[in-house]
Amino acid sequence: MAYGKLKADALIRDNGGSDEEITMATIVGLDANKANLSGATFTGDVLLDNEQELRLGEADANGTNYVALKSPATLAQTSTWTMPADVPVAGQVLKVTSVANTNDPTLEWGADASGASVSAENTWTAGQRGEITTVASGTTITIDFDASNNFTVDLGHNVTTVAISNATVGQSGSIFLAQPTSGSTTHTVGGWNSAFKFPGGTAPTLSTAINKVDRIDYVIRATNQIHVVATLDMAV
Repeated sequence: MAYGKLKADALIRDNGGSDEEITMATIVGLDANKANLSGATFTGDVLLDNEQELRLGEADANGTNYVALKSPATLAQTSTWTMPADVPVAGQVLKVTSVANTNDPTLEWGADASGASVSAENTWTAGQRGEITTVASGTTITIDFDASNNFTVDLGHNVTTVAISNATVGQSGSIFLAQPTSGSTTHTVGGWNSAFKFPGGTAPTLSTAINKVDRIDYVIRATNQIHVVATLDMAV
């Protein structure tokens, strides 16, 4: 392939009817200000506008997956986050230590002093509570211990079977059995799963009066041993 060289100090560009002279020094200067795909050092702020993403690709050159950082569609204000100067150790979290003004927080690595750990003692400085999950009435009712610690059943049937699922050692709570609050029909509860261990080995006869609630407190000692104590005839 034949080629040649062109030596010039400047080029002339037709700029819509008028000539514009561009020197070779200007062209070289423009190229020097371009970022190289193989790496570059930016000496000013970099703005990714219109919700563009900063993407960190896989180590594999042929990989297509990446982790991206992206700004929300709208921001209440401009905010500058100052990152920590040191590196974290295992178990630390990134948290705000000071705020120069309402928009510019300074971050540091540290222990999550306000959080609870499942493997350490915790001191609660406010009330803690578990929801009471409703179990549908039927001739068979099933207590799913994965769903909650506390359960309530508004009785609308004579229960012949109380079944269980997902019993986990150490769990405790209460089961409320509520008779109707009006009318004259009340319901019985029997057929307790064999895992329920009542005092003396016998399930109590539950209340059958209108507007009464019985509470069954339980602790799961083993998956086939749920120790229970009944408190009967609680008025609503």
